[in-house]
Amino acid sequence: MPSWLVDDAPTIYMVLGLLALVLGVVWWMNRGEDFGKKKLGWIRGLIARRLTLNQCCAMGLTLTGVLALAVFILGFFVDTDQKRIERAIKEMSDGVKEKNVDKIFSHISNQFNLSGRTKEAFRPMVEHHIRNGDITEVEAWGFEQAKLSEDKKEASIEFLIKPKGNMTKAWYRCLATFIRDPDGQWRLKTFSVFEPQIDPASRRSIYPP
Repeated sequence: MPSWLVDDAPTIYMVLGLLALVLGVVWWMNRGEDFGKKKLGWIRGLIARRLTLNQCCAMGLTLTGVLALAVFILGFFVDTDQKRIERAIKEMSDGVKEKNVDKIFSHISNQFNLSGRTKEAFRPMVEHHIRNGDITEVEAWGFEQAKLSEDKKEASIEFLIKPKGNMTKAWYRCLATFIRDPDGQWRLKTFSVFEPQIDPASRRSIYPP
């Protein structure tokens, strides 16, 4: 099953919604055509192979609703790489708020490298900032579609963040790279932080500088 059916559900809902609006307008404009019992009896018309315009619209509205319901059900039950990566980011955010460094670093790969700083070297700095109240929370939202490598073992994702604490309360754009570790879990490999108006492709990050 294509993962975009789940990961890009809002776009699908928008397209289906526009389609339903068009079908509804056409049905309303031609409601006098068969305003009686046949106006929604498209199943009988389909069997008889004699569908009116309004019956076609009613059938289209029904199928649109079924498709929207199917996408909703898939989104509820299917776990995609996009959802796993977003969940890891949100759990790291929760770890900052809870001052739980172990929770944060459970989602950081042993292959982590931030301008030469390893996972082991990065941890004391994080502990220092959390302990001193420099960073008390990091909100994360606005996730874009993750871009997976051909072997699907690495992914980059852009999203917005708003660190809170003594250091800053502004919001920024973040570009994070995740790697699929040997246990199959997506973990953070590296990241860069940009001013919100800066395109990450420019590589003009404010952190690391």
